[in-house]
Amino acid sequence: MDNTILIREATFQAELLPDQLARLPSRQLVRLFVIMLLNSYLEENNTSIKKLTDWLPEALSITKAKWEQANREYEKGWRKIGELCLITPEIQAQKDLNRQLTSTVRRTRDCYKDIQKIQKCFNEAQNYHKRRNNHG
Repeated sequence: MDNTILIREATFQAELLPDQLARLPSRQLVRLFVIMLLNSYLEENNTSIKKLTDWLPEALSITKAKWEQANREYEKGWRKIGELCLITPEIQAQKDLNRQLTSTVRRTRDCYKDIQKIQKCFNEAQNYHKRRNNHG
């Protein structure tokens, strides 16, 4: 996917990076998507709509697969270590591995949830746009 989502309306223009969309509050993200959909007659918005509808399912699939893979690796490699154990090099190595596995699962889960958030906001904006067109 091209690096940016361009949203335009009259004198307003926003250039957004897809992987950073989840950092925006949901309400503002929905508003930006609504602006984009309501002005879909503009070439930039129409292109951005196409980019999002193509990118989101693929991004969801990829991030979910990475999360599931991280979970499998976590289940295979994570080992409980007693609190009062003597810290040997092997135990320290296992502690480091546990920390890395836990961190990877959390990071991949958060990426998946971010893409879900973007998808939810885009769906919400699309539903608003459909309701507006049906009643307006």
